[in-house]
Formats: sequence, structure tokens, C-alpha cells
Amino acid sequence: MGSVNTPIERVRVSRPRVCFWLDASGIVLFLTGIVYFAFMYNTFPEEVPVHFSMNGEVNEYGNKAAIWLLPAIAFVLWVFMSLLERVPHIHNYPRKIHGGNIHAQYRNSILLLNTTKNYMLVMLIGLNAAFVVNINGSEPPHLLIISLIAGIFAVMLPFLIRAFCLS
Repeated sequence: MGSVNTPIERVRVSRPRVCFWLDASGIVLFLTGIVYFAFMYNTFPEEVPVHFSMNGEVNEYGNKAAIWLLPAIAFVLWVFMSLLERVPHIHNYPRKIHGGNIHAQYRNSILLLNTTKNYMLVMLIGLNAAFVVNINGSEPPHLLIISLIAGIFAVMLPFLIRAFCLS
């Protein structure tokens, strides 16, 4: 196993084409959720559930404007990670970076960030949708929430394995 380092060398690496399609898909799904929440907003009571116990029982209520918190966090994270994926020379790598692997490591890191940011964007909109469903009286879908959170690791794992294999 190589040493963990942050390479100083700045090499221009083209952004993989799939990143455009992942960004477009993530934004479309995000905006679809935003439009849905906007249309449903007037049907929400003034106080909405904002926190649930492990049993699915509501243990905290807040103003209905709280429904916009997760989409706002998702958007800020997406913008930050979009900026971060443009500077792969400051990312951390599990292997020593050298002329033979720099392009592959940088592209892998860009893909990791792009896939992760778009998954998080959709995941947070999905979690928000689960809360919106609960507002109208049904219990939040625990399996969906757990699956969405566990999914982030499934999304990242192939890229992390590939980063270790690129020597």
C-alpha cells in the first residue's frame, strides 16, 4: 500500500462525459422534487413533523417552512462538491501519485465526487419526500430512508476500490 498524499502537481484532466449526464439527471430529479414540494406546500399544516424517533413516532414539530431545509442543504452541498471536483490536485489519494497514474487517479476522483454529489442531491430530496408523505398522516418509510443512506456507501465503494488498484 502506498503512502497517502496530496499531490501538488496540477495536470489538466478532461471531465468524463458521463459527469454531464449525471449532473443533468441529478438536477432534473432535484427540480422535480422542488416543484412537487412547492405545489404541495399550501396543503401542509402550519406545524409539520421535523424529527422522528426510531419507532417512526414524531417527537418534534416545526414551522412548515422547515420542509425547505433539506433541499437547501442538498443544493449547497451540490455546488460545493461541483467546485471541488474541478480541482483534483487537492484531493486525497490512497496511492502515491506519479506520472504513470496521475490521469487515471484524477479522473477516478472526479467521477467519485460527481457520482456522490448527484446521489446526495437525489437522496436528500428523497428523504424530504419521505417527510412530506408523513405530513399527510402516514408513517415514514423506514426501509427507504435506511436504503438511501446506505446507498451512499454503495455509490462510493467502486471508486474507492479503483483508487487503491491504480498504482
